Amino acid sequence: MAHDLTGPNKQQSLREVSIDEELETFEASPETAEDFRRDHGDDKVIITNSADGEQTLVTLRKGATLWIPKAACFRHAVAAQLPNGWNARVYGIPEDTISQVDPVALYALVSTVEAFLSASTTDPFGLCQHMAVSGLGNAVSASLGGVTSLYRMFKQRCLDRQV
Repeated sequence: MAHDLTGPNKQQSLREVSIDEELETFEASPETAEDFRRDHGDDKVIITNSADGEQTLVTLRKGATLWIPKAACFRHAVAAQLPNGWNARVYGIPEDTISQVDPVALYALVSTVEAFLSASTTDPFGLCQHMAVSGLGNAVSASLGGVTSLYRMFKQRCLDRQV
C-alpha cells in the first residue's frame, strides 16, 4: 500500500515495539514464515502447517520485536524546493534523462547552463584550466539533489516496496 508522505506532517518513520505476550497465529507464505524465523530466531517464532498441510501458520512469541510505521512531524517543511511549474522538458532535456535524474539535480544542471550563458561563457571547458572538474561535481552533487534517489534506494527497500 503506497502512502503520500510528501507533507511535513506525514513523514513516515518506524518504531520498534517489543511483544509482551504471544500473538494470535496468522497465515503466511512459507517464504514469509522463514523470513520471520530468520529475523527473530527459533525461540521467538513458531511455524506450523495447518491440519490439511496447505497453509503455513506463524506465531510470534513474547519478546519478538516488530517495526511499526508511524507518521512524524518535522519542524522544517522546505528542503530543495523547486519553483512552482518548473519543468525540465522546457529546456530540452530528454524524457529518459528526466525519468532517471532527481528533479533538484536537473534544476542545478539547468541553472549552471543558464549561469554560463548569462556570463557569456561560450566554452565552459575553458574553466577546467582553473579548477578541477571533480571539485565542481562534488560541490553540486553534495546538495539535496539525490534525496529522491536515496529515499527510493533505502527507505522503499526497507519497507519492502518497489525500488
